[in-house]
Parts: sequence; C-alpha cells; structure tokens
Amino acid sequence: MAAMPPAGHAASLLFRESAGYLDFIGAGTLPGWDHVGLEVDGWVWESHPGYDYPGAIFQGILPHFAWDPDEAQHVSVPFESGVQRHHTAGSFRWNSHSRTVSPTPPGGFAAAPIDPVLAANMEFEILLESGSGYPSVSNPFNFTSAQQKGAGGQFTCVGLIEYAAEAAGLNCGEGFVPNALEVVPLTPQLMHWAASNPAVGQLACVPQNIKRWLSGFFDPVDFVLTDPLGRRVGYSAATGHLAEIPEMLYTGDSAETESLVILQPLSGAYHIELTGLGDNATVDIRDGMGNSVFTFDGFLATGQTVASQFTLVTAPLAGDFQEDGDVDADDLAAWGAAFGLAGAASHAQGDADGDQDVDGADFLVWQQQFTAAAAGAVPEPHVFVLVLCAFAASPRTAARARRARTTP
Repeated sequence: MAAMPPAGHAASLLFRESAGYLDFIGAGTLPGWDHVGLEVDGWVWESHPGYDYPGAIFQGILPHFAWDPDEAQHVSVPFESGVQRHHTAGSFRWNSHSRTVSPTPPGGFAAAPIDPVLAANMEFEILLESGSGYPSVSNPFNFTSAQQKGAGGQFTCVGLIEYAAEAAGLNCGEGFVPNALEVVPLTPQLMHWAASNPAVGQLACVPQNIKRWLSGFFDPVDFVLTDPLGRRVGYSAATGHLAEIPEMLYTGDSAETESLVILQPLSGAYHIELTGLGDNATVDIRDGMGNSVFTFDGFLATGQTVASQFTLVTAPLAGDFQEDGDVDADDLAAWGAAFGLAGAASHAQGDADGDQDVDGADFLVWQQQFTAAAAGAVPEPHVFVLVLCAFAASPRTAARARRARTTP
C-alpha cells in the first residue's frame, strides 16, 4: 500500500547509520552516519545503490516494501539504483521490511531541520536529476567530490544533497560543506557536522578564512596525529580515543574508513604515527587549498607502526592581530589600542596592510575578515566612524570505547 505521511513535516536532512555497506561509497563501514537524505513534506529524496527489501507477488509484479513504524504501514520501495523518492521519513529511519527488526541501531538516526524555502529549492534541483544513477566506486581516494555531485551523471547520497544545496545557492553557492573541505571524499558525517554548525558553511562566504583547514581520510589504519602544541587526535590501542584538538571533527575509530577535519589548524610541525591493521593502508591529509601535506599507501601488518612528520604553513589572516587563528572582537581591541600609531606599527598592533601604521584601512581589513558571528553582526561602515571616535578618545583596550572491528 502507499503510505500517506501526515502534513506539516518539517524540512530536514535525515542521517542514518546502518549495519552493512557504506551507502555513500557503496562498501565498507564508517563510524557515525553513513547515509543522508532530504525530507520534504514527509517524503525523502536520496541517491542509493538500491534497496533489496523482500516483497509479495501481486498481479505478476514483485513489489518491495519497507515498514514505517510512525504510520504503522508498509511503504512501496522498489529496487532502484540512483536518485529516487520512495521512502517516508519513518521508513527511511527504520530501513527494513520487518515490523520488528531494524538495522538502524539505537541512536543511529538524526534529523537536522533546514529552512523550508531552501528545502523546496533543493527539491526542485533534485527533480531535475531524477533518474540519475548511483556510481560504482572501487577506490574512494580516486573518487572526487565533483564525481559524487554528478559530474559523471551519477550521485552518491551525500553528493546529491550537497549538489542540490549548492545549486540552491546556500552559503554563496558552496552548500553545506565549504568547497575547501571537499579535498577528500564527502561523507554524511562531514555533512552532519557542517549542517549542525551553520557557521562552518557560512565561512565559504569569507574567502580570506577558508584556507585554514586540515582534512584527512584514513582507510583502514589506526593513527594518532599530534599538533605543534602537543595536542592529539586519533586512536591507537596504546592511547585509546584521543580528541584534544579544539574545533575539529573526528569520526572515531573504525576497522575501515575514518575522516578528520581540523578548523583553524596551527602552523608548524605535525607528528603522525600509523598503526597497521593487517591490510593495505591509505592515508591522505590535505590543507584547505587542497594541497597534499601527507600521504601513505602500503601494507602494514597488525601492530606495525610508521611515524612521520609534516609541516603545515597556513596563510596568515591579515585581520588576526592576536595571531590566534581567528578574526574577532579581541583583534578589534588590539587595533583600537594602537589606533593612530604611524611609522613603526607591527601586525600585532593592528597593521593589517603592512604600511607600518594603524588606521582606517586596517579596520576595513578586520571588518572584511570578521568571523565571530556569536559576538554580533559585522560592524557596518557607519559604525566605523563611531569606532574611530571611541578609540581616538580612549586608546585603552577592551577587556570508546573502541568499536568492534566487524560489521554488526
């Protein structure tokens, strides 16, 4: 029977974790979310390799059904590879023909609400691609984000949603995930992180800041990455799960694919140690410009370690007078404390353009690069005059458990 979801469903991105294969590239296991769809009015748009639910013969046709526990009815989900809209939100979450058994583990489903107008625009873009296929992927390291987003006429699940968001103009046309983070394959985990933290996507509209990223993809190997301050991220049997670096996404330990993103990474020397899992290990770490800073491809016996080091040089932010990796109100205070200084000003004192003075031109650089959205809106040009007056009058500054290595 055809399901009729109730009216008034919020527009959302739906994220699901499932036992079995990894939907976004067709094989393997990724900690956390491994499939994503777009819910509009209770129905779900997605790209999928094909659901093989059992069905019953009816008038010579073999339909396939998935159970929707929310509506207490089965939904017709034919075996179809590629872009499709068959699941309701409930059947998408449940992901099973059975009324009692679901491969979605407890906590293995999440909905990230999005603006209904954005959802409608995304749905329109997906409609134009309806019927496009799902790609066959043998090596995710050779599979670009452009290929995931339909460059070859086919879409992965996360590629379809990101393509639609970009086509709908979200975040200056860069979608939920800024293009600078698409230097390794897109993953639902990465999209969930970006969609849950809108400031991440909004940085796409601030090109001066988008260069400050570090992204890594690991398959299958344990690793521990240490930054220039000695803070660590990763997993090994000796250290356990590590997440000491702030402003980062680490998908967690897995027998297979893992991914890592660090926002505003420090410049300097990074140390990495790989521990083998008895398989061919592939590692690719890149900066926000897409430049590879560390790669490894070779067999590592179980327990075998390889240690290396690489140096990351991040482009400095002219408006970051405190040189702490962001442009915020503290940098404005530093500029204000030295406003009017001429002839011998340093960058730390507020000289953004390198002319050795601290003036209005430096303020404009700070304004263009300002990213501290939580502190309030970026000052408008008319506020500039007030800021100058204020600082001219007073130059003072303002005050695992380890996951099993078998598929469940």
